[in-house]
Amino acid sequence: MRTPFAIPSFVVAVMAISTAVSAPAAQIAAPDALPVPGSMRYGTYSVADGRFEPILAANVGIGPDVLFDTITGCPAYYFGVVGLPGDSIEMIDEAAFPDRGCRTPQGTEEINGYTWEYCNLDNAGYFDATLRFYHDTVACQGPSSWPVAECGYLLTGLPDGGCWNVTVDLSCGFECVLPQTSGAGPQGTIGFSVQYLTPTTLVGPVLGTNLQASCIGLGTVDSFELFDTAGYVGCLDFGQTPKARADFRSTFHASPVDVEAVHGTAPGDVICLQAKDDLRPGHATDFVLLDPTASGNDVYVLLVSTGAPVSRPMSSSFTSWTLQPTVTPPNPIVVVSFMGSSYTLSVPSNAPACAFFTAQVVRVVGPPSPANVAAASNGLLVHL
Repeated sequence: MRTPFAIPSFVVAVMAISTAVSAPAAQIAAPDALPVPGSMRYGTYSVADGRFEPILAANVGIGPDVLFDTITGCPAYYFGVVGLPGDSIEMIDEAAFPDRGCRTPQGTEEINGYTWEYCNLDNAGYFDATLRFYHDTVACQGPSSWPVAECGYLLTGLPDGGCWNVTVDLSCGFECVLPQTSGAGPQGTIGFSVQYLTPTTLVGPVLGTNLQASCIGLGTVDSFELFDTAGYVGCLDFGQTPKARADFRSTFHASPVDVEAVHGTAPGDVICLQAKDDLRPGHATDFVLLDPTASGNDVYVLLVSTGAPVSRPMSSSFTSWTLQPTVTPPNPIVVVSFMGSSYTLSVPSNAPACAFFTAQVVRVVGPPSPANVAAASNGLLVHL
């Protein structure tokens, strides 16, 4: 065990560190666990806008599903600090998403939001951090692809001066597709990390607890990894001390099962289309859209066509009605016009199970026709 960094007398637990491989030259002090001071404050960070709002904003883009949650109903006792400037350390934890839907085994989930909790006891005003998601990770080893993450996001202007619960909105073009347990490497878990970029000695994630079994997330191990710029540093845990558990309190928000957004690059692709419930034969779901240039008299056309998952080019041809060239009309299965910001689609009860289809919305000026398309949404690849 390394000598813990000297911190104030209210330290309640010291974490153990093991080094499965040789540590690099940089000397990293063993993290300690400090009591969480005061109550959590809340906020939402929009990746699309690059802006933090000090409220938990209701956003059309997040969810509707939750795949992993170690925050709701779970007490917060401690947060972990490294004891050196945060910009030199990446802290990586693990989680697992249960296999569900038609894409199992070797299934995937689309993450459109992430909530985590941290404490930063500095009072500089604001600081920056990097959020990363990895395709896999193994306890006391880390991700097989490190330092290359599946998805990474720079979060600027996060608040300090206390403890915060922050929901990061990844919708409308910043979603991350990650494996379910059957497709996430030998441990069946994905990796996630936050690297606190502003130098400080009292910043770190709020940690989980052993006191409630329901607060121990699927696939988690009572440890997390430290990496610096040279690579793996060590595997950290509490040694089964009461209360504290070396898990980052987190929630992963996801699109409905077997739904994935496909975003184009054409200038007219400005509408954000999302499904707000599972699409299953015999059920109805709302398609919700966010159109930043909408006017009150706009008419939209919902287009649904059959297609195969291999037809997913990342380019757009919105004047041909769809992001999916191989499923372009003349034979779409649904063409329906509507006004407003949502449309409820009833999936026929005789729709084939595990069939793929694509959905898109276009805004038209004049009678609905490809010639009158003014703007388009992303496509939704749906596996019934």
